[in-house]
Amino acid sequence: MKEAYYNALLDAFYEGNTTLEEEKALKAFFESDRVPFELLEEKKRFLACYEPIAVNVPDGLLGRLEALIDEKSQRQPRPLFKSTWIWTTSAAASLLLFFSIGLSTFNAPASGVPYTDTFTNPTDAALEADRAVQLIANKLNSGYRQLDCANARIEKTEKTVTEQLIKMSK
Repeated sequence: MKEAYYNALLDAFYEGNTTLEEEKALKAFFESDRVPFELLEEKKRFLACYEPIAVNVPDGLLGRLEALIDEKSQRQPRPLFKSTWIWTTSAAASLLLFFSIGLSTFNAPASGVPYTDTFTNPTDAALEADRAVQLIANKLNSGYRQLDCANARIEKTEKTVTEQLIKMSK
């Protein structure tokens, strides 16, 4: 019975749902000699959470961090133009979509056949379809080029941040 109780408490502990008293009870249980054989592995894991960890902080790190924070705080904040622009564009695109859907439903043909063929000649239809596919491919390639540019900028930023963190840790 007690083993099931401590197993349930342990599960709640690992999920972050225990109270301070329950954690103290678990700690007292695992520090005692009455831990069943089945819970010895859990005893090691649980007690490892309470072992003090020695962290070596490099000399002067605090001063460098304070200087870096001061430097960053003195920079001018970025304007909200970009986020406002994105929000406004998104709202405009949504409105355009709603109006397009509304107009297409109100302007539907009254006859029983909602749509008719645009081309009577299959060759002309194939040529127009090829043009449409080519246009889509061009736009897709343009998007991929922009994605490659963004990835290059991200990699450059990650490299710079890593270099700065290495400099700060020295």
